[in-house]
Amino acid sequence: MKQALEHDVDALFIKKWVEELRGYDPGYILNLPSKNYDLFSQPESHYPQPLYNFQERIKKTKDLLWQWKKSNKVKKNNLKILSKHVKV
Repeated sequence: MKQALEHDVDALFIKKWVEELRGYDPGYILNLPSKNYDLFSQPESHYPQPLYNFQERIKKTKDLLWQWKKSNKVKKNNLKILSKHVKV
């Protein structure tokens, strides 16, 4: 939503592509993430159910990345990894 708040305060892009939100005030639309609004559960919605829970997936991915970061193999090869993936 940071992108929308900075570049689309009138919610024109969102209203164009998410027809269920076209009749709503931009202030309401831009605050939806904080309200846990779920387009998938609306009776009139034609959106398919998500294939997985995004918040759960994010947590699992972060946990996995931290496990790798703490591993001895990564610690041992830290400079080699950084030189390959970080341009200075």
